[in-house]
Amino acid sequence: MRDGRQECHHLKEAMETPAITPHSYTTSQAEVVRLHDRYRCCLLDQKYYAWRLSLYQRWNTTIDLVAGITMILSLVTRPSSDPWLSYTCYAAGIIAALLFISKPVFKISEKIERYTELHAGYSDVFNKIASLVADMRRHGSITDSHRSAADELFSRCSSLARREDISVNQKKLAQFKEEVEKAVPPENLWLPPTVSASRMRIFGKRLAISTAAFSIDGSADKLAARTSNACYGTNPT
Repeated sequence: MRDGRQECHHLKEAMETPAITPHSYTTSQAEVVRLHDRYRCCLLDQKYYAWRLSLYQRWNTTIDLVAGITMILSLVTRPSSDPWLSYTCYAAGIIAALLFISKPVFKISEKIERYTELHAGYSDVFNKIASLVADMRRHGSITDSHRSAADELFSRCSSLARREDISVNQKKLAQFKEEVEKAVPPENLWLPPTVSASRMRIFGKRLAISTAAFSIDGSADKLAARTSNACYGTNPT
């Protein structure tokens, strides 16, 4: 009996799950980690392009407002016989024309449309990844339908990435990275259990059955035999 218990104890220690590192991920864990990485990147992109969208929307509003005011000044001062007012009229008209011309030149409307698409797209992917990981956690494993949904989300991200800015504001990007780290710390993200943990649960169930059998028939020799069988996963003869 003592030998059987010691043998099981040594096997249990050998099967204990080590600390998880990126080099010891199982296939399922690696798939979930990839989703978590994309989840955090989507939040970062969402924040960055929300800022860019807000910036260009303010510029667009400012240009329209200033151009409208200068156009009104030009119309008001045009009938005046004062040379100074006439010069002001022409200057205001030129400024208004330049402001209106600057919008298509700098493609402000196109950038607003593109930033709106990027912000909305990354927000949508962010929410769908959160729902997908939550469904994986409820299910307890990763199914083919989960993998198919994940592939679609990654494909959507690749499509959005082709419309991103070539150069970015590094200062603002660093600020948003800090915000993402605080909002979604990596250590709080869920990972599926390891294979070793699953084997330990099976081992525990088998050991519990063996102990229950001993308590019924009261045989110490049978406990040693059943414990040994439970450790190695064989059937008692």
